[in-house]
Amino acid sequence: MYVPDIEGYKWAYCDLDQAESRIVAYKGGIQRMINCFELETVKFTETDVHSLTAHFLLGVPYEEIKEYPHRFLGKTCNHALNYEMGPEKLYKLIARDAADTGVIMDRRAVKKLRNLHFQTYPELTNYWETIRGYLRHNRTIINPMSRKRVFLGRLDSDTFREAFSHFAQSTVADVLRTGMVNVHNGPVSTYRNLGFEYTRIVLEIHDAILVQYPEELEDDFLRDVIKCMLIPFEIEGKEITIPVGVESGYNFGHRDATTNPNGLEGYVFKRAS
Repeated sequence: MYVPDIEGYKWAYCDLDQAESRIVAYKGGIQRMINCFELETVKFTETDVHSLTAHFLLGVPYEEIKEYPHRFLGKTCNHALNYEMGPEKLYKLIARDAADTGVIMDRRAVKKLRNLHFQTYPELTNYWETIRGYLRHNRTIINPMSRKRVFLGRLDSDTFREAFSHFAQSTVADVLRTGMVNVHNGPVSTYRNLGFEYTRIVLEIHDAILVQYPEELEDDFLRDVIKCMLIPFEIEGKEITIPVGVESGYNFGHRDATTNPNGLEGYVFKRAS
């Protein structure tokens, strides 16, 4: 789909911050992750869960963590190993992207990384056993947004891993789509009615939406979008609301000072809320 840039309008990429890891952490009672999430997220510090994981798995001080290879490996391990991915599949996952990331590891190093992840977050077994218990009881997972799924077939390791990922990923999808409806019915419709006809949701991308909006009103519009996407839900008796991060730019590629100076970068609000 080709969507042209329009004069007077900008793009915003609004994503649910580290959403899957939050759901796994609170469901499993993974205290090291929970402590991280209770603080304001700052990249490359102990308040950023992917940097946190990189620090413990790779032994790199926070001030020396870089996007590649450190945070990339922390993020990959969080997304894969929270769902008990095996060492061979993890190796292939890292190898698949090596040409783009520059991260190359042999099977022995990947296996060691996997073992360290489970040592760093021993409560992951709580998450797995809870989900296994649901399936053994009645084969049914009900996620925190009340979506129900029945798992058919053999209750083997593949089915359990699918259920581990389903619990978190389906919750993220439901939270995001609830937010999308709110954004469409709220700020998008409001601004279109005010004459800003190109205000719209353009894409849904995993745990994020891409919106087009009038630059002259961006502070107000983006604040309204964030409010619409903050959807509270409950896990193990605790109310959780996933924070929303915003990047903005004049095109929806990532900003690079040399190759794409007008791309997306973290948005800084111009006035206090």
